[in-house]
Amino acid sequence: MQSQHDPAEDADAERKKLLIKGVSHDDDDDEDEEFDEAKKTDDLVLEKLNFIDKMLEEKLAQLDHTFGRKGKVLEEEIRDLAEERNSLTERIRRPQFRKGFDVKLIDVNRTCKVTKGGQLVKYTVMVACGNYHGVIGFAKAKGPAVPTACQKAHEKCFQNLHYVERHEDHTIAHAIQTSYKKTKVYLWPGPTQGGMKAGRTVQTILNLAGFKNVKSKVVGSRNPHNTVKALFKGLNAIETPKDVQEKFGRVVVESYLL
Repeated sequence: MQSQHDPAEDADAERKKLLIKGVSHDDDDDEDEEFDEAKKTDDLVLEKLNFIDKMLEEKLAQLDHTFGRKGKVLEEEIRDLAEERNSLTERIRRPQFRKGFDVKLIDVNRTCKVTKGGQLVKYTVMVACGNYHGVIGFAKAKGPAVPTACQKAHEKCFQNLHYVERHEDHTIAHAIQTSYKKTKVYLWPGPTQGGMKAGRTVQTILNLAGFKNVKSKVVGSRNPHNTVKALFKGLNAIETPKDVQEKFGRVVVESYLL
């Protein structure tokens, strides 16, 4: 006698497995809903900005032909509209859809220019971001103070994201050697639970990408800006077995199976 196969039981079993792993369809639905809500709010803000721009154009055209008390009232209205527009543009400038991302400061550099009026001090900030699941990015920004430069870099960071392939979710697929100007970066895959053996800058970015067992060596200039660019160049050049299979048209097999 053959036992009857119940598809409902299989569905329940699969759902339990997903829940044990920490993955559920409800989380995906919640993320989609959040994305849709954020998109709707962005559309509403853009509509408000277009309306305020039209109002400002009309008020400025009226201001050319109005004087006295009416002119002062118009100036106050224009000022209020401009303040409202600035607040809306700041809302748009904030990076959205960054759930699960972490941001780390890589380097801060201070420059001083002596002029007739005094000293002009500027700060250059480099920031890296990542979600610990293969998505990383970096950005550089300048500003008169460190907080303003950090905010600019934070906004630009999410516009420069890269996806990096991880081998078995803990290391790189093969050894890499890259260079940028006078900086050379070497990366080697490490064994399971071998840990990270790298400098501060390289280790920060690899941790943000979700790597756990990688060995690294930086030769030449240790400038953090060049090191970051060389590292991203190398991570983007990683080839997975699937990429090699598509490139050469051959089946890739583990060496112990040969």
